[in-house]
Amino acid sequence: MKDITSILVSPTDDFRRVLRIIDGSAVGFVLVVGPENRLLGTITDGDLRRAMIQNPSIDKTAADLMNKSPRVLMGGTNHADQQNFLLRNKITFAPVVDQAGSVVDVAVSSHLPGSTLDNVAVIVMAGGLGSRLGDLTRDKPKPLLEIDGEPILEKIVKRYRNDGLENFIFCVNYKADMIRDKFGTGDDLGVKIEYVEEKKRLGTGGALSLIDAAPYDQLFVTNADILCSTNYREMLEFHLDQNSCATMAVREHELEIPFGVVETEGFEIKSLSEKPTYKYFINAGYYVLDRSALDHVPGDKFFDLPSLFDVLRDQKIRTRVFPTSGDWIDIGRPEDLQRARAKTTNTERTK
Repeated sequence: MKDITSILVSPTDDFRRVLRIIDGSAVGFVLVVGPENRLLGTITDGDLRRAMIQNPSIDKTAADLMNKSPRVLMGGTNHADQQNFLLRNKITFAPVVDQAGSVVDVAVSSHLPGSTLDNVAVIVMAGGLGSRLGDLTRDKPKPLLEIDGEPILEKIVKRYRNDGLENFIFCVNYKADMIRDKFGTGDDLGVKIEYVEEKKRLGTGGALSLIDAAPYDQLFVTNADILCSTNYREMLEFHLDQNSCATMAVREHELEIPFGVVETEGFEIKSLSEKPTYKYFINAGYYVLDRSALDHVPGDKFFDLPSLFDVLRDQKIRTRVFPTSGDWIDIGRPEDLQRARAKTTNTERTK
C-alpha cells in the first residue's frame, strides 16, 4: 500500500472511530499500533459487525476488539512471496513489520481490489413516482434528478462499480424511456445494464419476481434514491460469512425525547428519565440477497422488500443485519435533495 497511516488506530480509540475508518477505507481492516507504530493487533470489518450484532450499543475500544496474534510478514519480502504467503494462509492481508515490530507496510491480496464480481448483480428499484418531491418529478423521474451535475442513479452506479460490481438490473416504471435513453446498456459507465419494466407498480420487492436471477449467486438490491459511503464488497463478504439468505443494511438512529420520561406499572412509578436518548437500528434501504430468496417473492403482486425478511424469518431462514456508518442520504423530499446537493458542494470546496 502507498499510504498506511489512514488505517492505523490507537488501542484506546473507541468503537465508533474504528468503524468510521473501516467504512471510509477501501481495504476493510485497520491496524492497531502503539508507540513508534509497533503492531499490537488487527481489526477487520467482520470483527466489528459481529460485535455490533452482539451489542448494538457497544462500548469497547480497539484493544478490546483486536486480534492480538495476526499473521505478519517481515520487511524486505518481495511481492510474489507476499502473495504466496496470503494464498497459503487463506488470508486477504498481512501487516509487514521490521525487526522492532513496527509496521512499515501492508500486503494485500492482489485479486481483491477492483476485481469484477461476475456472479453478483445490483438490482436498482427505479420505478417509483417520486411523489414526495412534488413538481421536481413532474417532467423527469427521481433517479434522473441531478446532484453536482450527475443524475442520482449515475452516482449510485459509480459507487457500486468502484467496488467491483459491473452487472446492473434497473427495475423501471415511471418515465422508463427517459432512464433507458440516459443509460442505455451501460457502456459509457463501463458496466452492463439490463432493464425490467413493471407493467404496474409492484413495490420495492414485487419487481424481483420479474427478474431472471439464474446467472447470479448473490444480488444487491437498492432503492434509486439512496446515496451512501458503504463499502459494498465488505457488505457482501459479511453476508457470505454469516451464511445469510438476506442481509439488510441498517444504521443507528438516535431519538432524543425533549421531556422527562416516566415508566409506570399501573399507577406506580417504576423509573424517571430526564430527556433520554433512545438508539435504534433503522433500515438503510439496501440489501444483499441470496438467489434463493427470490423464491419467496410472490409473483405479480405489490410487495415491499422488508416484508421478504418477515417471510424468511417465519420460515426459520437465516437473515442478518449489516450495521453501517458514514454518509447516508435518503433523497425522498425536496429538503433531502437540497441537503445532498449542499453536501456535495461543500465536499468539493474542501478538496
